[in-house]
Amino acid sequence: MLKKTLCLALLSVASFGFAQNLDLPMDYMQNNVTGKNNLPSNVQGSPFFNDAFLYGTVFVKDDSYNAEMRYNAYLDEVQAKSKGEVISLLKRDYVKAEIAGQLYVISDYEQNGNKKQGYFVELNAGDTRLLLRQTKKFVEEKKADSSYKSDEPAKFVDEKEYYLAKKDMPATKVRLKKKEILNLLNNDTAKEYVAKNKLKLNKEASIIQFLNYYNTL
Repeated sequence: MLKKTLCLALLSVASFGFAQNLDLPMDYMQNNVTGKNNLPSNVQGSPFFNDAFLYGTVFVKDDSYNAEMRYNAYLDEVQAKSKGEVISLLKRDYVKAEIAGQLYVISDYEQNGNKKQGYFVELNAGDTRLLLRQTKKFVEEKKADSSYKSDEPAKFVDEKEYYLAKKDMPATKVRLKKKEILNLLNNDTAKEYVAKNKLKLNKEASIIQFLNYYNTL
C-alpha cells in the first residue's frame, strides 16, 4: 500500500512538472534576458531572491499559463523558462505572474516627482491596494584606502518599500505608520474603524485587514 501511494505521489509530481512548459504567445514575452548583466565575478549576493526557477502561473487578461519563473529584483523583470530558453515577460498591466504564492503586478508609481512603472507584489485586492516593491541595489566595489583595511567586494543590498495604489492613480510610497496611511486616504469612516478595532497599521496584516474594510466603503 505504501509503495502504491509513493508511486502515485511521484507520478503526480512528474505530471505537474511536465505542465510547467510555458506556451505563452510571443506577444507577451521578449528574448532580452541579460542575466547578471556583466556583473563582477566576485559580487556578493544575487540579483534574485530565489535563484532557482519556481512553479507559478502567468495571467494574461482572462487566460492563464503554467510556468517556471523567478524575479530579477536588480533588473526588475520576471524571467520564465520557455522551450528550453529563458525569456522575460513584457511589462504590461494585464500580464501578471504568481510565483510561489506571490502575485507580481505592473503598476505606475511616483518616485522623486517622476512617474515610473515597475513590478510590485500585490498584497490585497480591490480599488485600494497595498503594494510591496522589492529591489536589489548594486553597490560597487570599494577599494581599501589604507594598508590596514581590505577591499570590499561589490554586493547586492536588499531593499523594500511599500506603496498604496488607489484605483487607476499612480501608486504612492508610504511608510507603515497609522497617521501616514490615514492622512493619505483621508476618510473619517475609515478612521473610526481603525480606532474601534485598535489597529496600529504598522504591520502588513493589520493594513490588509483595514484595506479590505476600506474597499467596501
